[in-house]
Amino acid sequence: MPDSPARVLVVYGSEGGNARRAITKCVRAWERECDGSYAVERVVAGCELDCPVDELASRYEVLIVATSSFGEGDPPENYLPFLLGLLRAKEAAARGGGGGGPPLRGLQHAVLGFGQSVFATYQNCPRWTDKLLGELGSRRFVRRVEVDEANDEAPADEGGDYFGSGGAGSVRDVGALPEGALDPDAGLERRRGVDRFRFEVQWALTHARDTAGEPPVCGWGRNCSRRPHSSAHGERKEEPARPEVVRDRALLAGPLLRLLLAGAAAAAAAAAAAGYELRLAW
Repeated sequence: MPDSPARVLVVYGSEGGNARRAITKCVRAWERECDGSYAVERVVAGCELDCPVDELASRYEVLIVATSSFGEGDPPENYLPFLLGLLRAKEAAARGGGGGGPPLRGLQHAVLGFGQSVFATYQNCPRWTDKLLGELGSRRFVRRVEVDEANDEAPADEGGDYFGSGGAGSVRDVGALPEGALDPDAGLERRRGVDRFRFEVQWALTHARDTAGEPPVCGWGRNCSRRPHSSAHGERKEEPARPEVVRDRALLAGPLLRLLLAGAAAAAAAAAAAGYELRLAW
């Protein structure tokens, strides 16, 4: 039905809980501010998805992903099955020769990534996810937002536009940000990144029915990601994601070992995926 709301699926992966808490707050805001043009139908961890990846485009119009990387760039354990599903879908599409078209054609997606730039594999899992979704035919309808949690320990007075006791430059004077944008439970860097993602996705969701056939807003690489950055004067500016080489065979080693030790049923599929090679460099 052309007038029916766009169906939205939210998938997250989180080891420490930051990605899960952040996307949950975003979903609450999207539901509260919804104008009827979309409907968030499910919010699940990657391990809880109950349909094959190649069926997502027939069940949903929009996929929102929030995930982190941990250890040596590994996916969170509760996200691993979803990432493996993307890999299997890509392999199946390659074997089929693309005769039926990309399996996620018609779907639109956005990715919110968490990590710490002190590690060489910063944003490894979010970037890989974004790239795979695009290769499977999904349209990137919002630039990927990369939250650098390494800066979350900055002094509270670093950003004069966000903190204070009520005088000029305090939180009470931040008229440019919508009410409720500031989350006192999160660090400054995380708060800015999550707020940016929330507002940009909110706009894109309201137009999702009209943009499905358009080209993606950008590629998956350097020019696609946004990292909120603060100057010494508290001004916002864009800082491009730093170049990286994503680890290849070792990427899934940690989660795979845990699956094997636990005797999980997915161990065989994970073992097959351990041979994948991926090198992303710009």
